[in-house]
Amino acid sequence: MNKNITGRVIGLYKQNYIISHNESIIRCFPKGKKNEAVVGDFVNIDYKSNRYYTITEVIQRNNLFLRSDMTKSRKIAANIDNVMIIVAAEPDFSVELIFKVIIEAIRCDTKVTIILNKKDIKESIKIARDKLYFTEILGIPLLEISAKYPGSEEKSILNIVKDKVTLLVGPSGMGKSTLVNLLIPEAHATTREYSRFLNTGKHTTSYTKLYKLAIENSYIIDSPGFKDFGLNHLSFNEIIKPFSEFREFNNKCKFYNCTHCHEPGCKIIESKINGIIDERIYYLYKKIMGKYILTHNN
Repeated sequence: MNKNITGRVIGLYKQNYIISHNESIIRCFPKGKKNEAVVGDFVNIDYKSNRYYTITEVIQRNNLFLRSDMTKSRKIAANIDNVMIIVAAEPDFSVELIFKVIIEAIRCDTKVTIILNKKDIKESIKIARDKLYFTEILGIPLLEISAKYPGSEEKSILNIVKDKVTLLVGPSGMGKSTLVNLLIPEAHATTREYSRFLNTGKHTTSYTKLYKLAIENSYIIDSPGFKDFGLNHLSFNEIIKPFSEFREFNNKCKFYNCTHCHEPGCKIIESKINGIIDERIYYLYKKIMGKYILTHNN
């Protein structure tokens, strides 16, 4: 093998990387913190003695999907085209949490689709559907499926991910693993192989992985479930951007630095009072922006 090659990161656990190169899998280590790569990155690799490989450079990314808290940002995946958010009829999910993911996806300039799983649970699906009211208002595609009892929706999902790199994200317990196994029947075996390469132990699967789909030039990045999704790495304008109902009024407020949460002369608050802006959308915005302002002022 050449001493210097280019590959793609398809698995990552702590400081162990799996790189795909010409259908081969290589285990690598980073060369210094400045070269920290994530799944989806294209990287240059240097071959050392004793089959030891190091990542020497991360090739410029098209985008980088993050989540953050008050102290640090966590890199999830790079060079993605789609973000597919998985929620379910059961267990319950937070609308605020899901919308934060949408905000980050739009910052990355990716398409967003929400998958509502477990539609076979008839008594809960309507409640879950009603919680996703904003998808129709903001034009976000919503697809209802049953990953456990699949039907024609599998074809619909494959049409969404075709010729794309799609990141699957969502809270824990929503059936994301079942969906991955539906789309990629060999996923469980592939995960075992990744774990062997990364020395994570046979029961450890809580790391981000990239899978190649059977359809050409199509990939799924499966990321671990989460309970929180911070936006501290974003600017005010990046957070407000997905709220498309606000655009007409955003620059017409009395104060140039209006947060649209409490200020007098705010045209967005006025439009909400007059019924022009959906009240539910406004209060969702206010909840997200209020927490953002609180953390940035501390």
